[in-house]
Amino acid sequence: MFIKILNIISLVALVTIGILKPSFGVALIWIFGILLALFMGIHIYSYGGIYLDGIKLKRILKKKSRLMMLDQAKQEMSQGHGSIIIELPTLGWNVVRLWWSPDDTVLQSDIEPSNDDLVTDVDCKNYDNYISEESGIAKLVDVFIILQRHKEYLIRNFGHCNCFYIFSAGVALKRMNVKSLEEEGRSGEC
Repeated sequence: MFIKILNIISLVALVTIGILKPSFGVALIWIFGILLALFMGIHIYSYGGIYLDGIKLKRILKKKSRLMMLDQAKQEMSQGHGSIIIELPTLGWNVVRLWWSPDDTVLQSDIEPSNDDLVTDVDCKNYDNYISEESGIAKLVDVFIILQRHKEYLIRNFGHCNCFYIFSAGVALKRMNVKSLEEEGRSGEC
């Protein structure tokens, strides 16, 4: 197997430096293969990083007694206690985290973010009050759910898909922007 891989690498190198002249079809196949490998590599790296960040978060929250098993969350919700929060921790990678909060009154944002912002001040307050590692009260239930399937997941496990959303990646980005504005001497909030 190792020798086959070396042969393939040698062929690619010979084609790349121009010693071997492949046909147009073979060149397209190589280009497609390289692009596919890059695409897969980027996705494996990104989703792997998101998953490992979730594992790290679980360890931190376990020390603070802020983890909850799915069965416990189901039981609490079936008794009418608390609320489900869906966290969007990334900018576009379609992964969400599931939280359970003992509080039934997560703030709803009636205000749309302005053109310059991804999130409102209410989103920042919800982040701080519920899912922040330092100050939140919500308990983490699951760290890796595909966004397009989260409603099915909620219906399957809780019988409904009523939940609150917190765009934590947007909050983090807004806070980075505010910090850089403050360093420049301008004001910002969140």
